Amino acid sequence: WIKRVSYIYLILPLLTLINYSTVSYDISMILESILGLYIVYIVNKLFIKSDLVKSILTIIGIVLFCTEVFFINSMYVAIYMGIIGILTIVIGYKKDSYTPIFITGIIITIINVVYRLKDVWKVIPFWLYLLIGGLTIIAFVTYRELKKQNKS
Repeated sequence: WIKRVSYIYLILPLLTLINYSTVSYDISMILESILGLYIVYIVNKLFIKSDLVKSILTIIGIVLFCTEVFFINSMYVAIYMGIIGILTIVIGYKKDSYTPIFITGIIITIINVVYRLKDVWKVIPFWLYLLIGGLTIIAFVTYRELKKQNKS
């Protein structure tokens, strides 16, 4: 019981610390996003029992708390969103019931890469996109088929 109360009461000092810190705007927004994701984690851990509801709440929390941060043009934000994408992939891969979180992590990672490299996309010729995309799809399908054959 004490652990539950301390998890919840930890939010107030963290919020005060973030609000009165003298860090740059992008770091402050990242810290607020991390605090929001911590709140989602606490709600999932303490109050939600169903894995499906946990997945839905986690996806809503990630979208809600990372959307405002995502559009800040900063290297810190790019790294932070990359870490969020990778962590959601790892968490979603851990359990079969967390597949929606896994898919969300893949989407976050792809959107982050596409958005952060928006200036580079104009320089690369279109045929190279098709080549890389096709080879990626072929490699993915081959990997999945080999994995299915090894199980049989």
